[in-house]
Amino acid sequence: MKKSNDKKETVVKKPIAKFSPKRKKENRQYTIKRLQFLDQPENQRCFIDGCNNRADTIEHTAGRWGSNYLDESTWKPCCNFHNLELERNSELSEKYQVSKISGKQKIIKR
Repeated sequence: MKKSNDKKETVVKKPIAKFSPKRKKENRQYTIKRLQFLDQPENQRCFIDGCNNRADTIEHTAGRWGSNYLDESTWKPCCNFHNLELERNSELSEKYQVSKISGKQKIIKR
């Protein structure tokens, strides 16, 4: 006969990391580059036509994935209102952002 004194192993669940080690390193670089970018005189106003608000964020016109995250050639200075509006408004997005697939101007559907 076998005694049932076998102790169950307790499994400690570890939460999934919010950022990979690579992205953590990129985030440190991004913070510095972002502040330097927005500090330049030509990047102090929102790039959207007709908006003269102070730029406080960066619009990644080709998305933030891959090498675009730190590629300043895909960055535009943007006010927070228009940054959020570009996510919600497909017409505005078509006008100011590039395709994440081809890297070219988006095809305007009319």
